Amino acid sequence: MIKSIVKKVARKAGFVPLSEVNMWDRRKSNLLNFQYKATDKEWRQLMMYFEIINAIEDVPGDVAEFGVAAGISLVSFIRILRVLDRGKTRDEPRKIYGFDSFEGLPELSSHDSATDQLRSSPEMKRGGYNYPESYPVLFRYISSEPNAELVKGWFEDSVSVFFKNNPHVALALIHIDCDLYESTKIVLEHTWDRLSPNGLILFDELHHPGFPGETVAFREFFKDKPGQYTLHNIKSLPAKRFLIKKQ
Repeated sequence: MIKSIVKKVARKAGFVPLSEVNMWDRRKSNLLNFQYKATDKEWRQLMMYFEIINAIEDVPGDVAEFGVAAGISLVSFIRILRVLDRGKTRDEPRKIYGFDSFEGLPELSSHDSATDQLRSSPEMKRGGYNYPESYPVLFRYISSEPNAELVKGWFEDSVSVFFKNNPHVALALIHIDCDLYESTKIVLEHTWDRLSPNGLILFDELHHPGFPGETVAFREFFKDKPGQYTLHNIKSLPAKRFLIKKQ
């Protein structure tokens, strides 16, 4: 009786029970909320992820991200590929691997402390850029995705072991978002030979003045590889750069 009265009062006030809201109206509301309230930077970032995934459409191999943090880019890659892979059998879609210590940054090297901006950042230290409050949600989400896998550990330990134990893995896309010199160097050394011809490496901080270590590692690694790649700017985020491995 009381519940019935409450419902009647709520309806007169314009409230509709969530269970009676049309599912399409809910999805439309979510889309409109994003369209109106998301910033231009958020739109550009989402467009970047699609631009990169679209560029590997005909490139064989999986996707590997190094530096997952809260999982924004990793989940974006998963969601975009899920849409594009719709209709494929369970074994056809690409695998997506996310590498991270999930304990923040490792120790910084001398290459990572070249600017006052870097030294003054409270996050630029061992354990910085750690998001433990986000990990439970991320871990649950990844556990429900059959083609996604998290590889936990410091890169100096986890990356070489992973590729040794998975000699079959080829990569179409490598996303380097690990900020630091040593981490970037390790990733490049262990993934370049696994990258398919016409495969991409997306760099998050290449030529970024606040994160010089990534650029130093890039220059060192590719110093003896002239003509083996081309470097490009992202259309939606021109400050971001990606590399295409030549055939």
